[in-house]
Amino acid sequence: MRYALLVIFLFYSTFANSQQRREDTDFSLFAYNVGFGGITAGIGAIINKPKDTPVHKAFLNGFYQGCFGGMLQYGGKKLAYQIVKRENYWYGWSAKLVHNAGASIVENAAMSRPFGRYWNIDLGPLRFDFVFNTEDDPFRVRVSPMIIYDIIAIGVQSNSSQIDWGKSLKMGTLVFYTNESLYGYKRRQDVVGTAYSKSFIYTSQTNNIYKTNVHELVHLFQYREHLVLSVCASLEVRIGVTYV
Repeated sequence: MRYALLVIFLFYSTFANSQQRREDTDFSLFAYNVGFGGITAGIGAIINKPKDTPVHKAFLNGFYQGCFGGMLQYGGKKLAYQIVKRENYWYGWSAKLVHNAGASIVENAAMSRPFGRYWNIDLGPLRFDFVFNTEDDPFRVRVSPMIIYDIIAIGVQSNSSQIDWGKSLKMGTLVFYTNESLYGYKRRQDVVGTAYSKSFIYTSQTNNIYKTNVHELVHLFQYREHLVLSVCASLEVRIGVTYV
């Protein structure tokens, strides 16, 4: 266990120092994504390890895989911003595929499973699971119950909201929009988008529609990453809402 504490200490020391270097924002975000993936996967691997596996071995095995998954998650977020740079929403698919691959690796490691055995991807309200080299079902589709919460919350936030089918198709994520101002739980007048758990809403009154949509998409990626904290991501018990 002392190895785990040492790694955690070194990571947060590095991250704290990098935060002081404003000009090194990309490195800070990279370090956070890699470190978060590694540490959460390592802790999860300890919780779910076989009884005969030493604690330090389980942590390090999960940590290494989690760091790799964290790198992919960071890469997926960077790819998402190509939407703004290229003004092309189809980059949302490449960003989602890379990010979900990273999240799958982190979750797989946190469950102390062999590398590359379980993969999954979220597409709108659905979650697709793929399993290799096991007696379990090789393919499974599940509907996330969180989409019900999303729809109700979006309806409360804006009674004129509609599904943006074009952006939903191009980004692989359920996107809503409204032509009116958004009303949220925060007393702010400049809310131009809100991300929930499986979907987000934006208003056409935003100054930069590409940037707003990408910002909310990245929030959904962050929610996806934090599901590993439940150790078993399929539970999906966290409810989150974030504003621009």
